[in-house]
Amino acid sequence: MNTNTKLDRYGLTPEDEFYDSNLIQVSDDGAVDVKPFTNSLMTWWKCRMNQQDSIDISEDGNNSILKTEITLNGGDPDICIFTSEDEIDVDSIIEVSEDTGLVNHFIYIQKPIPKELSVQFATDIMNINTELVYGHFEIYTTKESKEQYLRFRENIILKGISVGKVNAIENLYNFSYAYYTVGLNLLCDSNKEFSNWLLQ
Repeated sequence: MNTNTKLDRYGLTPEDEFYDSNLIQVSDDGAVDVKPFTNSLMTWWKCRMNQQDSIDISEDGNNSILKTEITLNGGDPDICIFTSEDEIDVDSIIEVSEDTGLVNHFIYIQKPIPKELSVQFATDIMNINTELVYGHFEIYTTKESKEQYLRFRENIILKGISVGKVNAIENLYNFSYAYYTVGLNLLCDSNKEFSNWLLQ
């Protein structure tokens, strides 16, 4: 990098698509600085997805989170157990860290795993994860109720990307859902109890 390159207050160079950006989010709780990686998420969500701003940003602007609820359909009925005629409600959570540039995308099924099935599900998940080329399933235990939930997780790092951060988030979102559906079908195919639990 040219030593004479002028960096903005976020340490970005003039080649960066969010160089010298100055965006403030104002709410009843006050005003908060919208930093570049959160700005990337906000640009994708509001401009490309045409959604209302529902991103929660920490007071220091270093962390943000977007929570949405989505009804998801499966695939081709001729080849899938979880088909386009089936519906499940899932929670989509995208977390952004300005310090690291890490963007996590979590997809949760909105019902806990029955205790009597958790061990078998964990084994099935380990086997299925080896077949996925993108993302992975894991069992998440809540701190409060100790209930276990099935979630899908994938992430990207935005740090170092000068142009294309919004595209990277869009790809993260789209590919996560594509491989999430693939994984659910693999799990349904490997374990009838999982299929019954998912589609009941």
